[in-house]
Amino acid sequence: MANFQYLEPSYKGLKMRKLSPAEHQLAADILYSAFSDIPLDNSINFVVKQNAKKASRLRFLMRYLVNTAFMKGEVIVNDAGTACALLHLPTRLTIIQRLKQFWWDVKLANTTIGWNRVSKILRRQKALRKFHPKEPHIHPIILGVMKAEQGKGLGIQLIRELLQAYSENKLPVIIETTTHENIRLYQKSGFRILKQTEELGYPLTYLRLENAG
Repeated sequence: MANFQYLEPSYKGLKMRKLSPAEHQLAADILYSAFSDIPLDNSINFVVKQNAKKASRLRFLMRYLVNTAFMKGEVIVNDAGTACALLHLPTRLTIIQRLKQFWWDVKLANTTIGWNRVSKILRRQKALRKFHPKEPHIHPIILGVMKAEQGKGLGIQLIRELLQAYSENKLPVIIETTTHENIRLYQKSGFRILKQTEELGYPLTYLRLENAG
């Protein structure tokens, strides 16, 4: 991994751990449970073609996101295995990783998005990245709590412990959310609102933390 002021986080004393690629199914299962029954107006349901195969398409999307996170960053779960966060870090992929990513992209288009919707999804992803800083930063791309454990504060606990683990880093942290509740929780953790927009068809707020410390 390139050194963009990035220091390996310390999870000592925290109720969380970094997964290995061999444990990818655990992360995918947590995220599938978290997002299998959410309202239509959000990025997940925009990517997943809405038809009778929605469940299998959503499962593949979560596998895709998890495997991409292993290449571009880290996959974190709490000790109970009920909450998961995927992080993208300022790293450069190797040639082999780029080939793997291309294979996953093709599979995603074929199994989840539908080829006739690929250009629309790419335009949407470009719009999502528009408000990210050009400089290296830490980007939690998705966080989910298993459906049976939601409402217990596990998501914000995981975010706070992640910030503690990354407290020695000087990179900004950029995160997006669609809910007012999450905005308040992130602001309590030191984030400030960077941009609010509805140009994607639903309310979306970008928040920034100047550094994880």
